[in-house]
Amino acid sequence: MHIPKTKYYHKWLIGATFVVPILPLAAQTPPNLVFIMADQYRGDALGCLGREPVKTPCLDNLASEGVLFTNAVSSYPVSSPARAMLMTGMYPLHNKVVGNCNSQTAPYGVELPQEARCWSDVLKDMDYRTGYIGKWHLDGGDYFGLGCCPEGWDADYWYDMKCYLNELSENERVCSRQPNESFQPDFSEEFTYAQIGRAHV
Repeated sequence: MHIPKTKYYHKWLIGATFVVPILPLAAQTPPNLVFIMADQYRGDALGCLGREPVKTPCLDNLASEGVLFTNAVSSYPVSSPARAMLMTGMYPLHNKVVGNCNSQTAPYGVELPQEARCWSDVLKDMDYRTGYIGKWHLDGGDYFGLGCCPEGWDADYWYDMKCYLNELSENERVCSRQPNESFQPDFSEEFTYAQIGRAHV
């Protein structure tokens, strides 16, 4: 993914991302916003919180320079419904994501409707470039998504897990779904998400 250096360069959002800017009414340059939402990651497993004996210097540094939310509750702590609530601010009965989105549930219409207004739409209204990198899991595809940029996001900055899979060979796709693969002697840095991500920036 190439990020053009234009006057809008400071106005884009990446990652499984969400932020509400809090600015005084005086005219200011809008802040860069990055929201990191880890999948299946315990909130206590941050070194800066001092609750677990873990070392997370990069995340600690991000927390010290931004806003660290330490108390959040999900009324439906399952992947797709939790993501949809975060994106829309609505309960599952209202945003229609009442179960995990995948090819088996697609006939039941549990994916996030295209017309759902998300915080990405709000940020686009404020002239932000809104991008997304990572697991989407809100469309009718499998866990990895469909690889299609939904409304409200900038297609130039859209890179879901399906986009990642499309860049892998057949053998690499099989390896990507094997939990023990990272312990194999021929596992290389080139195969990691971080390395592939850097190739697109």
